[in-house]
Amino acid sequence: MLNKEKTDTQSLENPLLDQLKQVSGMKFSKHAIKRLLLSDSELSSTDLKQLRLGLEKAAGKNSQMSLIIVNNIAYIVSIKNSTVITVFSDYSTKKRVVNEIDSIVFM
Repeated sequence: MLNKEKTDTQSLENPLLDQLKQVSGMKFSKHAIKRLLLSDSELSSTDLKQLRLGLEKAAGKNSQMSLIIVNNIAYIVSIKNSTVITVFSDYSTKKRVVNEIDSIVFM
């Protein structure tokens, strides 16, 4: 059963990854893709544009690693690599510690 679930997640991962790359021009780690697939949140093209704009704003301030919040979804983004490292869609209800970031961008 676990292998089937893993296969289902992997089969969904590639089309989503391709779509995210085409729309945003950013990279998404496998972990971030998995978190997006498991969340109840939908990621619209407008959200992706806002995320990209947040990345550009953080880059303009010479940030290296940023927490970018778009429509109540938090993204940890490596600015240098233009890569979304992880995603938190339920950050407000759980205790979380985010370290090694040098900026927060609210979009």
